[in-house]
Amino acid sequence: MLTAITRAVSPAIVHCEISFIDRRLIDLSKAQEQHRAYELLLEKLGARVLSLPAEPALPDSMFVEDPAIVLDELAVILPLGTESRRPEAASLAKSVSAFRKLSYVTPPGTLEGGDVLRIGRKLYVGLTKRSNPEGIRQLAAILAPHNYEIIAVPVTGCLHLQIGSHPHRRQHASRQSLVV
Repeated sequence: MLTAITRAVSPAIVHCEISFIDRRLIDLSKAQEQHRAYELLLEKLGARVLSLPAEPALPDSMFVEDPAIVLDELAVILPLGTESRRPEAASLAKSVSAFRKLSYVTPPGTLEGGDVLRIGRKLYVGLTKRSNPEGIRQLAAILAPHNYEIIAVPVTGCLHLQIGSHPHRRQHASRQSLVV
């Protein structure tokens, strides 16, 4: 059965990292309601949802796709480009390890899952303010034995490669779950 790992919305989401847009008031109860509706939709579509508890000290932790990339062969745990977000990876890695062997990109490399777009055996990786050349180099080395091609893509004017066409959107539903 397909499993989607999610994490509940942090009560600290009002202090989330902001890039490329002006800070606006975030309605915590509405964000929690929308996230729960997303989880229910995943279940309705046939996925088993493994919902991790909120991380009260980590405002962006509901975006579980940023600290990990899950592939058929393994999962790669990533050092996020924003140092304040790096602690998100530890508990997520523990949950993902029940489903996949883990490998790690390490600093000084930085990489965020929102900068990775997979099409077959090709991974397009955005070179952004949060994903650097060293992180991309390490990812390529980790995945080389599994015959993945890594293609670096310079990205400007938006936060991540995956939402490059939507520079004014803060949330993107696909970043709220990892499929294992």
